Amino acid sequence: LPNVPVNCIVYENNSNHAVYAGTDIGVFYRNRGMDEWVAFNDQLPNVIVNEMEIQYMVGKIRAGTYGRGLWESDLYEDTSGALYAEFTVNRVSACVESSFQFINKSPNDIDSLRWDFGEGATPSTSDLDTVDVLFSEAGKKDISLTVYLNGESVTESRTQYVSVLSKIILNILPEEGYVPLGDTIRLVASGADLYAWSPSEGLDQDTGYAVNAFPDTTIVYTVAGTQGICSDEKSVTVNVILNDDVCNALHLNPGMSGPFFNINATVEDNEPMPDTLGTNACTAPMKWCPEGGLQNSVWFTFTGPESGLVSIDTRGFDTQIAVYAAESCDDLLTGNYTLLAANDDYYGQDLFYAAAIEKLDGLTPGETYYLQVDGSAGGARGSFTVALYDTPLGAGSVPSDKTEELVRIYPNPGDGSFNFHFNRQVRGNTIISIFNLNGQMVYQESMKEINQGDTFSISLNQPSGIYFISVVTNGTALRKKLVVR
Repeated sequence: LPNVPVNCIVYENNSNHAVYAGTDIGVFYRNRGMDEWVAFNDQLPNVIVNEMEIQYMVGKIRAGTYGRGLWESDLYEDTSGALYAEFTVNRVSACVESSFQFINKSPNDIDSLRWDFGEGATPSTSDLDTVDVLFSEAGKKDISLTVYLNGESVTESRTQYVSVLSKIILNILPEEGYVPLGDTIRLVASGADLYAWSPSEGLDQDTGYAVNAFPDTTIVYTVAGTQGICSDEKSVTVNVILNDDVCNALHLNPGMSGPFFNINATVEDNEPMPDTLGTNACTAPMKWCPEGGLQNSVWFTFTGPESGLVSIDTRGFDTQIAVYAAESCDDLLTGNYTLLAANDDYYGQDLFYAAAIEKLDGLTPGETYYLQVDGSAGGARGSFTVALYDTPLGAGSVPSDKTEELVRIYPNPGDGSFNFHFNRQVRGNTIISIFNLNGQMVYQESMKEINQGDTFSISLNQPSGIYFISVVTNGTALRKKLVVR
């Protein structure tokens, strides 16, 4: 090659090892039967070539240039008549006793050919153009092909060309699935030849590498794969978003609930949303940020408490929320509703700009209200929790230094084992929940009656880090930071 920069190289499949080199002065070509490179300027410019691709379906090579656009030419026509051997295989690795298909790609005018697949192969040799071969032992295999023409012969030998495996590893995409109720998600397995899925409920078929799943509840699917003498299993959880539609809204009880998901959730026709106009819409009451509107919304209901007042706190990612009053879920989709509250960026960056409503009063006790949770920032998605209180946000939350008046948590920091000592009697139901910094609940326990002096222990099998504990009792939420060393 000339003493100029070479910017890209492409290899032509099923050829006599032909190579194209894109340089600062155009494209050059060479194959194994040539002694030197030749300039390949047929319909290609003599300028800087940065990228090349071969389009095998049309027999073209395309070259991307620096400032001169995209150019196209027929592939180089080798008229030398040189004899060469070339072959391909349908896959480069497979299990013992699984078939490899070897295909001759040498010139069509050869007289004959001979394959050599080595010991342990069935067949070990062949004179056919296309051969299906089984190997009885694991390892890397050497393959050779010899072609004959007019008394001449050429051999192409490839060392460790294919790998024969003693085990296989299955994979499934996606690794975890999320699908709205009534919709379909495609599950694709790889790593085997034959696949069997179970359970069959909610699947369009139970064999094949790909299936369409439409379960009506969260479910774990398992695929069993075989290849030759090898087998493996892989499982995937498909989370069904039950509350994607407003008429399938989930009911929230007081306290912390979740985690919930809005991944792959959809927007219904005529679904309402708050206004996004104004310079301070991101933090103003009754508004959302102007960041693309509805994206992945899910719905909840709650019942107006005796106090006629609620606060709502979400954690997990950048949420935007709204509360509506309506006679029915259908009224929300026909414009017969009242927007009662909305918020987008209540918290700062440390809590991912999650939304919250400090205080919503004037509610009718026993009345049903609708809560809409969507991903802000142009469609944020993930898992989140929702806390529903019958006191203003913060007012019903005892500061950390006051929490000790009810319960003492020790040791804190700790290695994951913590003791809870209650300093006074607590009547009614008490819910203890622990959340990580992403808002994901990692522990929850409910207790009916607690006497003064009661102590109980928990083991939090979680990585080191900061967690938040919520003790909800008698309408009051006690919050405290927990540190796992």
